[in-house]
Amino acid sequence: MRTGLLISLASGQQPATGPPPGVVPAWHAAAVPRAGGRLAAHRVASGAPGLPLYQPRASVACVDADAAFMGALCAQLLCALPGVRVRHFMSAADGLAALRPEVTRWEAALRAQQGIIAAWHCGQPLLEPLLNDMAFGWPRHVSTAVLVLDQDLPELTGLEMLADLSGWPGWRVLTAASDNPRLALAGFNADLITRFARKRSGDAVHTLARLVEVLLATPQPRQQQLWQATLTPAQAALLAREDIAQEIGGYLRDRFVEWVVVGDPFGVLAFDLMGGPYWLQLEPRGDLPALAALWRHVDDGTVDPSVVERGEQLPNLSMRRALGLPGCDLVPACAVGADGALRAALTRLQLHAAPVPRGRFRRAAANGDW
Repeated sequence: MRTGLLISLASGQQPATGPPPGVVPAWHAAAVPRAGGRLAAHRVASGAPGLPLYQPRASVACVDADAAFMGALCAQLLCALPGVRVRHFMSAADGLAALRPEVTRWEAALRAQQGIIAAWHCGQPLLEPLLNDMAFGWPRHVSTAVLVLDQDLPELTGLEMLADLSGWPGWRVLTAASDNPRLALAGFNADLITRFARKRSGDAVHTLARLVEVLLATPQPRQQQLWQATLTPAQAALLAREDIAQEIGGYLRDRFVEWVVVGDPFGVLAFDLMGGPYWLQLEPRGDLPALAALWRHVDDGTVDPSVVERGEQLPNLSMRRALGLPGCDLVPACAVGADGALRAALTRLQLHAAPVPRGRFRRAAANGDW
């Protein structure tokens, strides 16, 4: 017996015939627009290149002896980014001690993801082991995504600290009290920094916080390439569109703290601030007629398949099959993209740690859950 997942739909899930007209099930009412609406993307990280296919929970480290400035920056980040973890170190030695062990953790997480995708290429399911890994594989907040450090540290300079931090793959922002072009040029030429920022300007805290937000929304190249391999060319082309990437990215950043975009089935596995898992199903508009035909074979005739063909509701059959769950539900959907090229529908999952063999699922008796 291995520790696996007992996966269920939330207790408010409607039966296969779908919810009554005009009623949005309670289990996703707070997260999904009404059928026929659009994704509400309130926080769009303009300047971030594309939609991150893999987004870990936001974690930022700050190394600066100026406690007042760093305190203001940390407070700004905590207000702007729900769920972000911010750590402040007063010295380069403390920062190095905290960040050096992360190099092996980054690599371990990457190897685990590579193993999941390698097994998928050999015919194994993709969604189930990914959900298992994200829920129980390794502690959240274990890897810092962005490091902000001052050049004028008590022991080492900022660039000297970065030189000692070889192999750490996160984004690096060097700050300085003055606008020193030579300092910035030295950091960029040595491939030690991602960005340079001046600390003493009037809006330095706000500007730096905005820069950190953009970097957190910037895809890490290795993970991006890794999960890109699970997408078909048509899926990748849709997600590469700026309007779709911004709409989905803003929606995910507003409601979730970590996610992975996959192509089989096509959608986003996301976790909210409390660790609750969700499945955001994505369906290209051109696939809706085939999906409606599939629903005709599954439904008992009580729901008009035209609601699927119009993209107002989507059956979540592919997700349920990928997780070994029986049945199929209609989930209210909304349009994505300026021309509605995609439809999106959100299903909330519930996880229960249980000593069950991997790949086996059963109904949970409590609260009428699956």
